[in-house]
Amino acid sequence: MDTTSPFFAQVIHDLSIVRPWVLRSVLTTGLFDRLAEEPHTSAELTQALNADPTVFTEVVGYLAAIDYVEVLDGVITITERGRALAQLPKDLYEPGSPMLTFDRAASELGSAWMVGAPVASRRKLAYWDEIALDPEACATIGRYQPRTVFFDGEQLVSAITDELGSATSSVLDLGGSNGALARDLSSVHDGPIGVLDLPEMIPNAQQNLSDLSLERLAFHGGSFFDPVPDGYDIYVLNSILYDYSDLQVAQLLSGIYGSLPVHAVLVVSEAVLAFPDPYTQAESTLMLTLNTGGRSRSADTVATAAAAAGFGRPRRMYSSEQRYTLVFDR
Repeated sequence: MDTTSPFFAQVIHDLSIVRPWVLRSVLTTGLFDRLAEEPHTSAELTQALNADPTVFTEVVGYLAAIDYVEVLDGVITITERGRALAQLPKDLYEPGSPMLTFDRAASELGSAWMVGAPVASRRKLAYWDEIALDPEACATIGRYQPRTVFFDGEQLVSAITDELGSATSSVLDLGGSNGALARDLSSVHDGPIGVLDLPEMIPNAQQNLSDLSLERLAFHGGSFFDPVPDGYDIYVLNSILYDYSDLQVAQLLSGIYGSLPVHAVLVVSEAVLAFPDPYTQAESTLMLTLNTGGRSRSADTVATAAAAAGFGRPRRMYSSEQRYTLVFDR
């Protein structure tokens, strides 16, 4: 093929920068080979490739968003850019991109979406438990995650400070990863702050917070599906629920309700995964569907799940285009 064509250059760029495991998967599963012959309906391809219909829909939506296929009235047609990808020698889409470190532990997408069930439902371990087994993936998360809370983190910090009864009130971030929320809180609150995450993730938080006073910081290695540590006034779930299925969310909230101190407050904050450009929106949806089995939820949906777990309706609610935050009393 003409390696000087703009399509070839764009494909090489996509394979190194854009989620390369998605593009490799459509090649290795034969999706583009079939589309190169003639257009097909989603139903035809789902049956021919033994694909999970939900995941297949998200994959095709992603490919359409980045202009590798077109979808019109349920018929999928390969684009010129897609044909360029289909003609690449195999060694150009073998693993090797630095972007793969995180994805390799998370997705197994090469053939996983063609076995009749989403990736998350076939895992022996949960998404983050699986990543925890890979030290390289854990370290990569620590290096690349933002050091402060993104998607309107100011709203979450404001909601927490509104709940602080005194300068000595304590806050525990459940699933605190690299300690971004603890860093943001430390600038406005002098009381104790804790970070709970899987033991393999705790070094990321300790490194990110190494320039702060460790006297008022506590690090807890464990799972928030287990009883939460006692002794805190405010417990926070920050952008956690969208990584989990409805059943897992119900289990998580019920477990927290059962082990939360009677005086404590639960703050649930979720980033709103709605993006103005179709590519980012498609990528976000695809990531959740494939990697974690989770999904983006509205504030009302989360409030209903919390009520079913034992909490009352949220006492306070904060909302913006990028985030919503709910405050629940125990």
